[in-house]
Amino acid sequence: MLKKKKNYLVILKLELEDLTEDIDLLIKKCKEDKDDCAITNYVFMENLTLFKNEILGVDVFHDIIDEVSEHIDDYEDLDKMIDYLKSNFQEKMMEFGIAKAINLSILRKMDKVKSYVIQ
Repeated sequence: MLKKKKNYLVILKLELEDLTEDIDLLIKKCKEDKDDCAITNYVFMENLTLFKNEILGVDVFHDIIDEVSEHIDDYEDLDKMIDYLKSNFQEKMMEFGIAKAINLSILRKMDKVKSYVIQ
């Protein structure tokens, strides 16, 4: 079981890096749209604010994973660890004012990794 929990965290970190890269691509595309006058500066700034907030959410979640990695033996099984990750992230979202949009992306990544690890 310990190996599954460790693998889950390692793969989840990789998925988070992928998510950050996707957000960075969205920022780049949004900047191009602004430069091409496809969107206004106001819309660009609003989008940029949201994207930066989502990156903050990913960074906060990454910190939670690091914390869990240090105390991985404290969790009976994979499901208990995942439940902790989810509940802790919900608390941090409220604490840091993180947009709820990133929560859905992270939950999808968590489910994807879980299905991969348990197979």
